[in-house]
Amino acid sequence: MIALVRYTAAVMFHSQRYLPPALVFIACMALFANDAGAQPVVPIFAPMTAVALVCSAWSTAALIGVEDPVQRAITAVNTGRTWALLVAVVVVVLLTSVVLAGLVVVLPGVLGNDRVTALDLATGAVALVAASCLGTAIGMVTSRLVFRRPGWSLLAALLLLVVVLLTRGLPPINPLVLLLARTESATADVLATTAWNAVVAVVVLLLCAAVTQVVATRRD
Repeated sequence: MIALVRYTAAVMFHSQRYLPPALVFIACMALFANDAGAQPVVPIFAPMTAVALVCSAWSTAALIGVEDPVQRAITAVNTGRTWALLVAVVVVVLLTSVVLAGLVVVLPGVLGNDRVTALDLATGAVALVAASCLGTAIGMVTSRLVFRRPGWSLLAALLLLVVVLLTRGLPPINPLVLLLARTESATADVLATTAWNAVVAVVVLLLCAAVTQVVATRRD
């Protein structure tokens, strides 16, 4: 499994499919977190959570689409487990998302914000991970493994992203973004609520992975 994860990471970096979403994430960080050295940091995590959702979905769909069906079939035969290919994609995307999230988390300290607390950073980190998990789930179920035509795949991804971001009260992202936006300093209750939404995101990720694997197996 480790070898397959390394292979998938090598494919992603060699194809440079990670660059567009990563650059968008960094550009948004420069836009939304440019005052992280002075202002309360928790509200900064609200827009960055939405950005992490979009970028992780983008990265997942792009990485799944790197290999053509023939090459994917060859890789599946060599590994002997078709589900392992999907797991490797999830691991690589989430690791990349964690690295990007780490940039946002350490930024207030780098800029000399002495008002930031460990609860603030922990809340932001958990929120970004939750968004990355849900984004990865959306990227899987709208990828080429499920939708053969790129146009339908893009339309489905955009529709799901809009629904999860803008449907008021729909967990885990919409209530999480609203909570972060109106919180100046994180408390234990805020962190607990954020962690609960992260659990929901992980459950959705597992369900979407199962659905994607079933659909991909039947089509192959």
